[in-house]
Amino acid sequence: MNHGIAVAVALGCAGLLMSWLRRGGIVQAPLDPNAPRDMDEVRRLAARGQLIAAIKLHRELTGLGLRESKDAVEAMARGAISSAVPAPASAPNPEADARIKALLSQGQAIEAILVHRQTYGTGLKEAKDAIERLKAQS
Repeated sequence: MNHGIAVAVALGCAGLLMSWLRRGGIVQAPLDPNAPRDMDEVRRLAARGQLIAAIKLHRELTGLGLRESKDAVEAMARGAISSAVPAPASAPNPEADARIKALLSQGQAIEAILVHRQTYGTGLKEAKDAIERLKAQS
């Protein structure tokens, strides 16, 4: 068989396979930058099985961490919840804040991040950012 024909057949098969996978929702189509960005879109993506795109959009809209967004989107896909809007942030906790500041003054930033996450229910990135802001204020 001619190598040119073999390459053409292989490329054609690859194109058909990608088209089939994309229609089946296995390969995530990129988000349309001009599409409306709201929780209804997160719900639609989750319903179509485009969980990665739904999680990315959920994180963008809510500022939550990967784990929290993944859990929320998966719950939406199962029909366990109808909204991906996060619960309001915890009220300030002066005791935890004092402990976090004490840990920072002792150079224990990782422990401070852990305490922040446990106290306020934030994701890793959000807790790390909050701790870095506290360090910058000191």
